[in-house]
Amino acid sequence: ILILSSFLIEYIGVITGFPFGNYNYTEKIAPLIFGKVPVAIAFSWYIIAVNAYIVARLTFKNGFHDLKILMVSSVFILFIDFLLEPFAAFYNQFWIWEKGSIPISNYISWWIMGFLYSYLANYLFKKEMRDLFNIHSKFYKLLPYYILMINIVQFIIIDIIYFTSSIK
Repeated sequence: ILILSSFLIEYIGVITGFPFGNYNYTEKIAPLIFGKVPVAIAFSWYIIAVNAYIVARLTFKNGFHDLKILMVSSVFILFIDFLLEPFAAFYNQFWIWEKGSIPISNYISWWIMGFLYSYLANYLFKKEMRDLFNIHSKFYKLLPYYILMINIVQFIIIDIIYFTSSIK
């Protein structure tokens, strides 16, 4: 559900400019499904959304209502987009923004989509989350944190390299 819906929203976004803004993917992130959306994008949404949800759920398991968990997860997802956009759009040119800058609608949409995907994850993985709380291995409990941190650190490093190399 998450992978298919993320492909569909990205496809609609490329065709119409809604909800993220006007952009197009390039061949640098091929293969493109229907010549429009990279296969990797749908899976990236899944990895980011599910791991952000799990991290929010595990971090704030005591005293946080589901709505607050979903809000925190959405903020994690939005934070990753803030780091991802300069790297992917300007440094690697995986996609090109029509006006050469990232519209605010992109960030608003990322937060909304993050909330919806977190809601879906909350609904789809309720049982698995109960099981995760009972895992005694710290490695497996921390795995979602590792996955998110690897993404965050790699984007920060690449953003620093990109921005320092562009200052001349």
